[in-house]
Amino acid sequence: MLEEKSLLIAMLLLFVMFHGCSPAPNVAGGPEHLNVQNLASDGEPLNKVFNFREMDVLRPLFTFQNGEDGEYFGIIEALGGGVAAADFDNDSNWDLFFPGGGILHPNDRMTGEPGAFYRNQGDWQFVTGSTFVPPPRMFSHGAAAGDFNEDGFSDILVTGFGAAQLLCNQGDGTFVDTTEAAELNDSSWSSSAAWGDLNGDGFLDVYLAHYVDWSFKNNPKCIQRLENIQDTCPPRSFKPLNDEVFLGQGDGRFVASHTMLGFSPGGSGLGVLVADLDDDLDLDVYVANDGLPNFYYENTEGRFKDVSTSSGADRNDQGMPDGSMGLEAGDFNDDLIPDVWVTNYENESMSLYRSLSPGFYQHASHLMGISGIGSHYVGWGIQLSDFDADGDEDILIATGHALRHPTTTSQFQNPLLLRNDSNHFSNIAPVLGDYFSKKHLGRGVAACDLDNDGRVDSVISQMHEPAVVLKCSGSVPTNWVGLRLVGRRGTRDAIGARVVAATFGKPRLRMIKGGGSYLSSSDQRIVFHLPDSQTQISVDITWPSGTKQSAVDLRAGKYHTILEPCGSPAEFGSNYETR
Repeated sequence: MLEEKSLLIAMLLLFVMFHGCSPAPNVAGGPEHLNVQNLASDGEPLNKVFNFREMDVLRPLFTFQNGEDGEYFGIIEALGGGVAAADFDNDSNWDLFFPGGGILHPNDRMTGEPGAFYRNQGDWQFVTGSTFVPPPRMFSHGAAAGDFNEDGFSDILVTGFGAAQLLCNQGDGTFVDTTEAAELNDSSWSSSAAWGDLNGDGFLDVYLAHYVDWSFKNNPKCIQRLENIQDTCPPRSFKPLNDEVFLGQGDGRFVASHTMLGFSPGGSGLGVLVADLDDDLDLDVYVANDGLPNFYYENTEGRFKDVSTSSGADRNDQGMPDGSMGLEAGDFNDDLIPDVWVTNYENESMSLYRSLSPGFYQHASHLMGISGIGSHYVGWGIQLSDFDADGDEDILIATGHALRHPTTTSQFQNPLLLRNDSNHFSNIAPVLGDYFSKKHLGRGVAACDLDNDGRVDSVISQMHEPAVVLKCSGSVPTNWVGLRLVGRRGTRDAIGARVVAATFGKPRLRMIKGGGSYLSSSDQRIVFHLPDSQTQISVDITWPSGTKQSAVDLRAGKYHTILEPCGSPAEFGSNYETR
């Protein structure tokens, strides 16, 4: 008996040594289980510092159609839709395009639903109409904006089931379908897409992430055992599809080149990001795969090496693949090396891959507080923006379950807002109220400064409820400088450019990226927030061509258009205009 008592005491001592007096971990993951301090470091309430106002500006309202009424319980119903944000008519007001989804009819028939194009007139006034964009070719999901023909107007690549559709911008806010003329022939199921000059020839290429081989004929019946009801089958029930890469030829045509460039087969891709992740002046590719290891491709003179495993950025900290959907890249800890964020399925932490050196990563979700938000969320679109104007980037994540009848949490879920506080993250959404206090079925997210005030707003595509526009404003006095980069030695979109500026006593890195988030593309402008006392900054730009440029004494409170120099070095520091 004495020996048993001694053993029990020893076990208790060991428990205290290892666990201390820390509270029990957050198991449920919902906001009702979080104890969030409601004050910023200066004593200001967080819901004032992080202030989001839902804007009633999209008229008529837009709701993505996921085909659920057909009662097929197909996995196609779970993906949802995204949104593309760009200044499509070059009036300095950023516009919005939403893919429409589709309808699943009886007798195994499918039709696409029209997308919605909202033209921004300024002062939070939008106009829309059926004549802006042509009819859909397919059940659509994603939208990626990029100027593929280098005419100065952003075009749209729409992804979806059985086809991709290329919409060419006519310069007046209207589009024509140029898919066939561009020879962009893709008959697979595409989810997200990312533009970028992958082979360095000066023409935009596009990476298309493909999902799984679902069809009406390959639609197994899956039963949710707890309640003995039918629900959507998981992705492991299907064979993964190969992704595709289309190389731009410079004459408006594309050539399918996935296998020629060294990309791997398979993958069940849902998100794709193109950026210079290893600082070697070319574009690398990261793909978020659903239930399989993620892909990380290193670009070497236009050919790609699969370094997924050796990079440490393809699996979680247990060595297992996650059900990954959305992704982004940014320098959260200001070491001037980009880190990678990935949103995942329930019972999996959102993944922060912290870069230890260019091309090598550590899964740091637990160390940085990400795991503390709980594992019952299903994450989709993601936005990195400096919401509280303190110099570093915070994170907004759209959430919502993929199943109709989940057993451990609800289908509709609260969005996440992760505050970056000295390189540690906490979910402050529960104290923000309004949109964040309600449950939604979120999918795609696009970041966009819709009113040109330097505070980056959020556009979220949802299922079973209209898309939402969140205006970002806050109580913290701040100055800001915005940049719009225009390439001249490479592509106009300047995807792969890196910009460094000193703000709040630290050098900060911002990048221009292709793709990212989930099924969406964001405002490509760069914003640096400054202390209220600082009225100008200088920035150092590294263009994808390798050209280095400094722009000095940029006045705060404005967007500056920076042109890539193509003349003598004397031109490098002065070729910009203010808008």
